[in-house]
Amino acid sequence: MVVVRFQNKGFGLIEVLAAAGLLAVAAAFLVPALGGVQSYLYKMQAQRAAQQMAGDIAALQQYSFYDVSGRSRLEMDTDKGGYRIYHGKDKFLTRRFTADSGLYFNQHFNALQFSQEGAPSITVNYIIKCRHDKNISYWLQVQPVTGRVVFK
Repeated sequence: MVVVRFQNKGFGLIEVLAAAGLLAVAAAFLVPALGGVQSYLYKMQAQRAAQQMAGDIAALQQYSFYDVSGRSRLEMDTDKGGYRIYHGKDKFLTRRFTADSGLYFNQHFNALQFSQEGAPSITVNYIIKCRHDKNISYWLQVQPVTGRVVFK
């Protein structure tokens, strides 16, 4: 009976180079896709912030129906990094953008208030932008008379 013994106890140079080549090709396809994922995440953060603000404005409008003091309002931060909502004279809610999101408001407005009938004091447009991707922005408008919040 013949016994065959293999002397090869590791990978050869060709096999190591082939594996490295396959990894390089895979990395070449994944790196551009990673940038698309990052852009998608920034877009989702901006969209979530716009939806959250639209909900906060709608809640403020609903609260104004019952506020006899007339002091309920939404005020922007002076650094354009967030806003505060007051119910009556008390601060009810503070929303700030996180530093890593890169979101900010494009402009600064005076306080948004609603009458007891639900009409806004002024017609306001809010634009949320992203510092990391200039193509990402969401526009919110508080429409006159009805106070309906539209965003796109």
